[in-house]
Amino acid sequence: MEYTERTQSWLDQRVCADAGAPTRGSFYDDAGAIAGVPVEHVLGVARALSIAEALARLDFASCLDVGAGTGWIAHLIRSQFGAGVASIDLSREFCVRARRAFALPAYAANAAALPFADDSFDVVVCSEVLEHVEHPLAVLAELKRVARHAVVLTTQETCLQSWERRLLIASADDRPHAERNFFVPSDFVAYFGRGADVRALMQSPEKIRLFGLRNAEELAECVLDITGDRALVPGSYGVVVTVASTDSEAEPRFSRREILDNILGSDRALGGASGFRTDWRIPDAAEAAPPLLADPVPVCPACGGVLDPSEDAIRCCSCGRDYGVDRGVPLLLAPEAVVLRNEAQHADRAELADLRRALQGPRWGLGPAGRGARTMLRLRRFVQIPLPPADKARLVWRRLRG
Repeated sequence: MEYTERTQSWLDQRVCADAGAPTRGSFYDDAGAIAGVPVEHVLGVARALSIAEALARLDFASCLDVGAGTGWIAHLIRSQFGAGVASIDLSREFCVRARRAFALPAYAANAAALPFADDSFDVVVCSEVLEHVEHPLAVLAELKRVARHAVVLTTQETCLQSWERRLLIASADDRPHAERNFFVPSDFVAYFGRGADVRALMQSPEKIRLFGLRNAEELAECVLDITGDRALVPGSYGVVVTVASTDSEAEPRFSRREILDNILGSDRALGGASGFRTDWRIPDAAEAAPPLLADPVPVCPACGGVLDPSEDAIRCCSCGRDYGVDRGVPLLLAPEAVVLRNEAQHADRAELADLRRALQGPRWGLGPAGRGARTMLRLRRFVQIPLPPADKARLVWRRLRG
C-alpha cells in the first residue's frame, strides 16, 4: 500500500496547491467566444460525453462515482439523469471540493475496498482510475460488487496489441498518480464476461489541434467529431466499457447533442471545469451541505458493519474501528489486509492469466530504454492515424511551433 499512500499524499498536496493559486479566468466570454482551451480540457469534455452516452441507455436512480476527483462528472450525472449520486476519491481534498462545489455526499476511500454493501447503487461509474491504482483487479471487483445493475468505466491507457501493452507497462513511471497499468480491450471481456460492451472512448484526439475552438459551437463540433465513431481501430484512443444486467443497446433517453449541450452549459457556468485541475471557480450559490452519511449509507470498509457517526468521528458498531471526519468528509480508508484480500480473490481465474502476467511483468521504469520504447510507440500511433497527409503535416508543424 506504500504506492497508494504516496499517491494519496500527492493528490492532496496538488489540490491544496491549486486552491492556493489565483483562480484561472474563464475560457468563455460573455459573447460566447472561447480562448485558451487546452487539449486536456477538450478531452475531459469528450470523456464526459462518452460516459453520459453510455448512461443514457440505462435505467437507474442511484449512482456512485469512484475516483470522482472534483465531482464534476457526478454533478453532470445528477443534473442530466436526476439520479442520486455519491462520490468516492482517495484524496480527502478532492472530496472536500466535491462536497463544497456540488453538495455531493463524498467519502475518502480506496477504490480497491469500497465502504458500501453489495448492490448499493444502481450504477457505478469509474473514469480514468484503473491506470493509476496499485491493485486494479481489486478495483474491478469492487465496482462490480457494489453495482446493482451496471458498471460504466473509462480508461485512456489502452492498446490494441498485447505486445504494445507490455512495452508500456515495462516503461511505466512509479511516480504518484502515474499511469502504471495499461489494458487491451479483451481484458474487460475476460474480467466481466461477454456482457461487457467495450467501445472506443474517442478517435484520433490529435485532430483537436486542427479545430479552431474559437467559440462553443466549434468546441461542440470538435467533441462530436472525435467521439462519433466507437469502433476499436487504429487511431482509437481509450475505451468506454459498459457492463449491464439489462440490454445496453436500449434506445437512449437523450440525444448526443442534448447531452453535450448540458455538459457545455455546466462547463461554461463554471468557466471550464472538465479535467483534473481545480483552478476553476466554485459556483457562487452554494447548495446546502449533504449529510455526513447519505443514503445509501456506507458501511465499515474493514468488516462491513454499521457505522455510528458523530460530529468529528465515526465508529464501527461491529469491530469498534474508528474513522476520522475532515471538513464534513468521512475518511473511510480500509486496512491493507482488506485490499489484499480483494486482490487475491482473482488468483485462480484462468481467464485473467494474461492480464495478471502483463500487470505483474517486468518494469524497467522510464529510463533511456523506456523513453525510447515510448517514443517508438508514439511515432507508430501517429503513422496509423487515419488522417490525410496534409492534416498530418499541419499537426507536425503545429507541434514544432509549440
